Amino acid sequence: FVGRFVAERTPLTTTRSVLQVAFGYTHLEFANSAFLTAMRGAQARVLVFRAFGAKLGKRVFLDRDVSVMDADLLHVGDDAVVCTGTYLAGHELTHGMSMMRGPVTVGERCRLGESTRFGPNVSISDGLHVAPMTSTMPGEEW
Repeated sequence: FVGRFVAERTPLTTTRSVLQVAFGYTHLEFANSAFLTAMRGAQARVLVFRAFGAKLGKRVFLDRDVSVMDADLLHVGDDAVVCTGTYLAGHELTHGMSMMRGPVTVGERCRLGESTRFGPNVSISDGLHVAPMTSTMPGEEW
């Protein structure tokens, strides 16, 4: 068992980093399986991500092809909409071969447009609508 993801910076060569990356891809494959893709927008997708540790508010809508790499580091507020193709990753490989992890926080009543990309330590304010094809740098606050 890998354990919960935490906000940290560790060398990529540590056992913890390798196992957490492998676990992240394993749960991503399950969450985006053909079964759950067919249920796009259904509450079942939200329940699967919650089972993997994501903190999702009430009435959250996750469209198909939403990629959540580090579920334990994802916080989404009530009434948020995450559109198709959005990539939410709470980790990034930095210079010097270290893995940086941090939370991805989406406020209440937010809408994340199609094919947006969010990295570690990104915070989206309540009520914000993010345009499609937007990419953020680690540590940005919107």
